[in-house]
Amino acid sequence: MAAKCPNTKMVLGGYSQGAAVIGYVTAAAIPAGYSVPPGITGPMPPEVANHVAAVALFGEPSSRFLNRIDAPPITIGPLYAAKTIQQCIPDDPVCSNDGSNLAAHGEYVANGMVDQAANFAARSVLTPPIPQPSGPPPGPPLSAVSVPATLPIGG
Repeated sequence: MAAKCPNTKMVLGGYSQGAAVIGYVTAAAIPAGYSVPPGITGPMPPEVANHVAAVALFGEPSSRFLNRIDAPPITIGPLYAAKTIQQCIPDDPVCSNDGSNLAAHGEYVANGMVDQAANFAARSVLTPPIPQPSGPPPGPPLSAVSVPATLPIGG
């Protein structure tokens, strides 16, 4: 998608197991001690991040949950962290280390978190990216600018 439609901004999202998949593909690297299953390449190439406006995760499995199923921890990579919203209902036992209400895992629409994430994603898509400077700022170097010791007042 990024190669064929370079001006298109994408929103990545996932719920529960899908949130884990998105978490793994937005990671900076495969966690140490783990290898990817056959047919999976691991995290997306870094240049794809420029085409992703937002990432929305609902009920992303916690480290406690992942340890139980011998899965690697999820760490959103630095190229995606600032554009990611991670929604977890506090009592959801999948995403919260202290959660104990399995029914909470299915309440993301009802409690408004899906709407919050949709607003986050829409703002991210509609807000132009802040251009990153390349090279020194225009004008003379600050060391070449002279500032008078006193400024005239009145006139």
